[in-house]
Amino acid sequence: MTKDQISAIMARAACLCGYTKSQHLGTQAYLMAIIGGIDPSASSLVPLSACFLCGSKQTQDLALAFIIQETTGATGTPQQIIASEPCIQCIPPGSYEAFKTAALWQIALNDVPGAPTTPAEILDDAGELTTLEPDIIISVLIFVHHEVGGSPIVPPAGEPTAESMAQAQAWSAQVVVNGGAAPSVNTVRAVAFLYDDLKAAGTFGKFHTLAIFVPDNLTAARTPVISNSGDNPYTNNGFVGADLNTYGLKGDGTSKSLDTGVSLNVVNPTDLSMVALVDDAPILFGPGGVNLDMGVRDQTSSDSIQLCAANQTIGTGSYYGCFADMPVDALAGRAAAANVMPAYICGSRSAANLQKLFIANKWNPHFEAASNSNTPTQFTVDVTFTFFGRKTSVTDLVDMWSPRRMKAAGLATSFTITESSAVYDALLACRQRLEDGVTTYAQDWAIRVQKNGGSAPSAATVTALNTFMSTIETAGLLPKFDTINAMVPGSGIAGIQTPLFRRWGMDPYISVGTYANVNATINGLQGKPASRLDSGLVYGTATRLGQNTGITLYLPAPMVGAAFTHICSSSATQYQILFQAPNTFIWDSPFNAGTGRILVNSAILATPGYYHCMRDSNVNANLYVANSVKAHQLAGNQPTATPALLAGDTALFPIMGDAGNVSFYEGLCSFFAVGQALTLAESATLYNAVQALRVSLGGGFA
Repeated sequence: MTKDQISAIMARAACLCGYTKSQHLGTQAYLMAIIGGIDPSASSLVPLSACFLCGSKQTQDLALAFIIQETTGATGTPQQIIASEPCIQCIPPGSYEAFKTAALWQIALNDVPGAPTTPAEILDDAGELTTLEPDIIISVLIFVHHEVGGSPIVPPAGEPTAESMAQAQAWSAQVVVNGGAAPSVNTVRAVAFLYDDLKAAGTFGKFHTLAIFVPDNLTAARTPVISNSGDNPYTNNGFVGADLNTYGLKGDGTSKSLDTGVSLNVVNPTDLSMVALVDDAPILFGPGGVNLDMGVRDQTSSDSIQLCAANQTIGTGSYYGCFADMPVDALAGRAAAANVMPAYICGSRSAANLQKLFIANKWNPHFEAASNSNTPTQFTVDVTFTFFGRKTSVTDLVDMWSPRRMKAAGLATSFTITESSAVYDALLACRQRLEDGVTTYAQDWAIRVQKNGGSAPSAATVTALNTFMSTIETAGLLPKFDTINAMVPGSGIAGIQTPLFRRWGMDPYISVGTYANVNATINGLQGKPASRLDSGLVYGTATRLGQNTGITLYLPAPMVGAAFTHICSSSATQYQILFQAPNTFIWDSPFNAGTGRILVNSAILATPGYYHCMRDSNVNANLYVANSVKAHQLAGNQPTATPALLAGDTALFPIMGDAGNVSFYEGLCSFFAVGQALTLAESATLYNAVQALRVSLGGGFA
């Protein structure tokens, strides 16, 4: 590959990623210095090239500051120079293979004459440019192609087929016809890949209608990506822009629904699949404890064809079930699964006497959860299917709804278990492209804050959060977390309720009580009587049944005696974090008949700070603490006792209070996270990152 070809690729890439001219000049100067000794200061640049492969943040900062200074004239300390160009960040160590894949994929997009077109060709040519490792060159190229501070975008192999890309562009054009703004390039590509995946599985032509609920705008979300029957766009009943975010479209459980226009007179009820991909966070239930994700109802017979991904009456205790009625005729047509909360649910009837229920989520691979060989009485009425509820015949009104957030929904002819599994994989891959390929974690958080009713966060806040996320991702900690809430100031209570990162759980956290904007301080959330937040994590899954649990708190002010979190399945078994002023900390993980408790009564707790409460096995729990006075250290250990675990998923994971609304934490909290247990070294890394974040946000630190 020649220098001219490299320059052509860089120029073409400039129009794809939206970076500023100075950033492209910096990238070009650095690349050309490596491959040909081009001024300015090539001799200084070349030795610094190793920074992209080493793990030293300081070395990376020096190299970045040099590049920015040479191309923009910025002056100051390395940190000040980097801050002057917030869009340029270091490549996280440990992510080079992902970046390499992304770089090769992105370069292949550019139809530069004579440029290589396959990853193998690119690598071969890259090796001819310099004696340095190809990873260095590819890492430099990535400046042009990637967002800042978040997870590297790992693209799929190859490109969408020309046919699918054309179909995706036609869908995008239909969005505009329907009155919406054109979806982003990333969204169009995600839809094109979805088409290819469905075609490969032989399911593309089976759909009557399929919606992905893309995050671009409400009209795009209402425009089905496959529309062989029904309305385009779907008829909107009550949804507004704030109901849509990165994770999909959220119902309210009382009135909001989408009418697909797909009539039961058109589809064959004995050759039918109903498919939904829903947010797997626990949710508040709709009327009667039922969340109707989609369906139709015959008022004359009271029979319904419907799909329900969460139901309080199916299952034991408060761990719920799901079902598909196709139709329900004195329960003859119901396939139900207890004690499972699916992310993906598919009800499929392939014959009058054969119905299947397929489900999947993050913890359970796709499987057949239930079947029904009864022959229910079918009905055919002129009523159309509704998403987020069910429409009734005669009155043509919706009588049940769902408050869940839905990522995708569709109606198709019957799927086999193999086809359903392939549809699940395709939908999941599409959502992953939509959710991970648009913005950085912090930018995505800022968008969600505004959708959740808060004011726009400042650029400085977004930069601080990007730095924090990059730090913990670089350290390999991010995959260990289920939810991270930085209790960010400046956007009111919505900024506090909106998690910075969530693998699952609620977004926003549910406010129980009377929290208001005044409680969102520069130092985090100020607790108050009779008020708490529910994170949406349920005990059994969030704690991995007590075998791998990590709960992290950062308290910037002296402790206030109360329960910070408390979940109780009986008077004997309690899972909790308790404070007893002035210097007692209790970590029950859980507590049962004297076992499972770490009680620390020490002067180290007389000052506020950082706490990581962890259990890494059924026989070991630790408490790590740190603050400005005391270095990060092990403060307590429970090495032998095996506590009895709470049964089932008993409650939404509360903070600033207990699930029973008896005790509330009225102090300040500036950080909260739940995930896996961290080692002593990992916890120390997290502590340093959290403390640096709090300083950057402008508040004090403990």
